[in-house]
Amino acid sequence: MTATTLPTTPQAVASAILSAVESNPHAFDMGTWYSPTGTSLDLAPDAPIPAGITLDVASWAARVTGWTLTTSGHATKGGTTQHVSSICRAALGITEQSPALFWLSDDRALTALRNLADRR
Repeated sequence: MTATTLPTTPQAVASAILSAVESNPHAFDMGTWYSPTGTSLDLAPDAPIPAGITLDVASWAARVTGWTLTTSGHATKGGTTQHVSSICRAALGITEQSPALFWLSDDRALTALRNLADRR
């Protein structure tokens, strides 16, 4: 994923997350930011997802917008570190501090993304 291909609108980010999850269904789980919890990933946005690693919608949002997942729900980009929830809220245009999206089941989260991406 190059800087010129990163999604920039909430609709494009939602669509990119859906495409990534469709390509890696084994690596999507809304149960934790990413698992195994506490694992130091250093997972670059274009790196393959290692076996046994799962990401929730916030971690996928960070990944598709060019962030490297590090540890404990954090990611880095350009020398900045943020929690994936903050990255996701900004990328999807969510203003709530703790949006319902973060607490949905896998299926309901994907439905919410489809609605945002206008891929119903």
